[in-house]
Amino acid sequence: MIKEGNNVNLAVPSEYLENSNELCDLFNERIENDSVGLSPYTVKNRKASVKKMRPILDAIGIYKLNQLQELEVLIELRRAVGKALSAGKLGRGGTPDTHISNFITLCGRVGLPNSDVQNLKGILKQSYKDADIEETPKVSWDAEMIGNIIRTSHEWLASKPVKNKGNHWSYIDLPYGYRNVPLSPTRFARVLAWAALQMTTGARAGAINRIRRRDITKDSVTWRIRKGRRKTQPETSFIPESIQPLLKPILKLDLEANDFLFNVPKGDISEDCQTKSDLRALLLASGIPQHLGRTGLHGARSAMVEANRKAGNAASVVGPALGHRDSRTAEIHYSEVGRKKNADSARDTYHRALESQFVTPPEWKFED
Repeated sequence: MIKEGNNVNLAVPSEYLENSNELCDLFNERIENDSVGLSPYTVKNRKASVKKMRPILDAIGIYKLNQLQELEVLIELRRAVGKALSAGKLGRGGTPDTHISNFITLCGRVGLPNSDVQNLKGILKQSYKDADIEETPKVSWDAEMIGNIIRTSHEWLASKPVKNKGNHWSYIDLPYGYRNVPLSPTRFARVLAWAALQMTTGARAGAINRIRRRDITKDSVTWRIRKGRRKTQPETSFIPESIQPLLKPILKLDLEANDFLFNVPKGDISEDCQTKSDLRALLLASGIPQHLGRTGLHGARSAMVEANRKAGNAASVVGPALGHRDSRTAEIHYSEVGRKKNADSARDTYHRALESQFVTPPEWKFED
């Protein structure tokens, strides 16, 4: 129990202030033990969640698992999480959801009874209501935005590298990307290829990152869907003619058939941070707005759904092209524009029905 007279700032024993948090140490140990059965990204995210939640736990004085079964502690936790959400200390957009969900999952993994886990989930759900966070609308992608990126990429293709004082070739007239350094010919080829392949396929970044030289020709690409599957599912797509020129630089590189196109260390699959930083420069140059400080071509998936909506196809029809096993996923995550227009249309129809009751009928006059 929290002693009477203690507040949220005075509940931590001095020995825990000077050392690590016992509960967070237990979380991290559990993550390491579970890591053999988790993807590297899940392990990374759970560790990040522990790091984000620890200041809240330290401030309240939660350092043992059994404290999460005490009513007074849970009340303080609800308040503290609500304040952290309001202040943006857990991130913006969907990031707080991830951190809180990971925290609840870890509590169950380290031994909190299931009934208490469900109680904790309900309490932290109330923290969102206490925080009164307004949903941040996502950037609405469409085919026109993808067209702007293609046009900018063609402008980049017209650029010529120059030799600098260090006798290295670089594109000094293009926006600087990774570490604010001019693009080298290799980075130039990679960023245009990445943009071309993700705009063509709408695949996730992880799938693009794993494409090898043997997977592409001048007019086709093969990639593999991995998320949510024990076995990879290969997909092949024709590359539109307007995008094909963007692959020319990387097709000229001296690569073996099994070489990855992008900067993947040997024996390990990791994100190509270099190409992603260069891609950010390309997108900003194309006029693509940032979302909560982030940029990326994941929006190509939304653009595919929106293009099909305009053509009369439901989002569920696009799901298989995006690698979804459940057709409802595309409707839930990539149909913001369609849902907004449907909502506007529904309100307009309702308003017209109301107004129609108060329209003064025209006076009829008989002709002489």
